Amino acid sequence: VTWKTEHPVRFFNICGGPLDVKKGEGVAVWFNSQHEWNVETMKDTLEKCRHFYSEWFAPFPRKELRLTEFPGLASYAQGFPGNITFSESIGFLSRPGRGEDVDVVFFVTAHETGHQWWGNMLMPGKGLGGNILSEGMANYSAWLLTRECRGDDAAQHVLREWEDTYVNSRSADSERPLVRISGTRPGDSSVTYDKGGWVFAMLMDHMGRDAMLAGLKDFIVQYQNGPDFPLLQNFVAVMRTHATDVAAFDAFTTQWFERVVLPEFKVRDAKVTGPVAGAAGQPDMWTTTAVIENVGTGTVTVDVAVEGKKPVVAKADSKVAADVNVDAAKPETAPPAPRIFTKVTLGADGTDQSKVTIEIKTPFAPAQIVVDPNVRVLQARRKLAQWKP
Repeated sequence: VTWKTEHPVRFFNICGGPLDVKKGEGVAVWFNSQHEWNVETMKDTLEKCRHFYSEWFAPFPRKELRLTEFPGLASYAQGFPGNITFSESIGFLSRPGRGEDVDVVFFVTAHETGHQWWGNMLMPGKGLGGNILSEGMANYSAWLLTRECRGDDAAQHVLREWEDTYVNSRSADSERPLVRISGTRPGDSSVTYDKGGWVFAMLMDHMGRDAMLAGLKDFIVQYQNGPDFPLLQNFVAVMRTHATDVAAFDAFTTQWFERVVLPEFKVRDAKVTGPVAGAAGQPDMWTTTAVIENVGTGTVTVDVAVEGKKPVVAKADSKVAADVNVDAAKPETAPPAPRIFTKVTLGADGTDQSKVTIEIKTPFAPAQIVVDPNVRVLQARRKLAQWKP
């Protein structure tokens, strides 16, 4: 058999079997007819990936993007050019509707589709840290799509899961910087996937979304057809040309790509005073003071928030709910707790800059202090980076 392709193919797969197909706009899912309950989600996710990844990174070069099921003799998925193979054991047999923080079917489909760009169009070099441009970028792509399609809360859940996995599986004594990861040491897998995706997300936060995406487009254009195959150092060099503050960019990439750092935040000596009656027509005010400390490594700028209590929304009256066909057991969506933010920059533990005293005035009674409430900085022991009176 001879295949002819319109675009370069460096590796390929061959799939066959009695499979059904569900087609979408420029995409197709080939599946066993007994495993159809997640196929619609997979198809929709492929369509979103093709649309947004083409917009963010580079146009998808093939007429159709396919996802094909294979038997659960092995449990993996792999993004070959134009055809993503999925074991039935991963997405197809996952039961939907269990209320997980992260939608596994959506996320794994988005991650594997990311390899059409990160791993295929942009093939990393075979060297230390190279695989982070494949797996870490595929994770970053899936996280970015999660935020685009599922919202900030879902994207934060993804980062929390990566953070928890990385912190609990890393080998602190032997972990190498991202540019030196070989994949052979304990903890290297989580560093590659979870920390890699996290650092790319932080880099976007640091550079700004537009500059980050412009740099990623430029990176693919420069390297997609060889003859050179890039490593992380090449990635940093290209992204640097899109930084508006080069000095700050250099400090960030030196710390997160070339060193091993992990901040850990503590809230100490917290105190709330008030309320103090406001002037005519003004609300009463509370004052919260605390020492925010980094007992880990690295120099980071992080948000600190004083939060009030979440508004309570009562359940609907059962008789009224029955009259208007409303689920009485389900409360209405409550608005978020009120927050007042401040931003602090902290050095590593043991430095003069490791502690900062904050003072925040709020027109509501403080319920807690939270460091990094919007999940923007990779850190250890996040659950301890808060205080409640």
